[in-house]
Amino acid sequence: MANTQKTILALLVGTVIGAGVGLLYAPNSGKETRRRMGKTTREAQEKANRKLKETTNSFASSAKEVLSNLESKVDETLTSVSYKADGILESLESKLEDLRNQNKKFQRGSMDDMETAIASNGSTGSSSKSTGAAKTKSSATGTSSNGTSSGASGSSNKTGTAS
Repeated sequence: MANTQKTILALLVGTVIGAGVGLLYAPNSGKETRRRMGKTTREAQEKANRKLKETTNSFASSAKEVLSNLESKVDETLTSVSYKADGILESLESKLEDLRNQNKKFQRGSMDDMETAIASNGSTGSSSKSTGAAKTKSSATGTSSNGTSSGASGSSNKTGTAS
């Protein structure tokens, strides 16, 4: 753009200087000199207009090329991002499915443990109620089956048998 401005400025300065020199050294009459000056001015104006038009067309062509390149780069980037996003989504969906399966296994395992505990309590639950209460209390306080304390909750006076 700076080169174009310099070119136009040089053209105008050259035209003015040429017209001035032509007037000073004119061997012709005033009428002939004015005619020549008009012709030279029109030619300079036409040349300036052609140069301006060429510069404008060149600039427009460059701008279209830059725009085209930019559009293609944006399309490439969007396509790349889209593929990467699809890959990330597939990975996340796979991990989510794995977590759901693990959760189902965990829930099944917890239910099986609860059913086993209920079943084992149910088979020994036909004895005295106090035995069940002693087992419950011992498990709550950390007391082992022989009545000694295995936790920080202190020792228990119950021996794990009915009184």
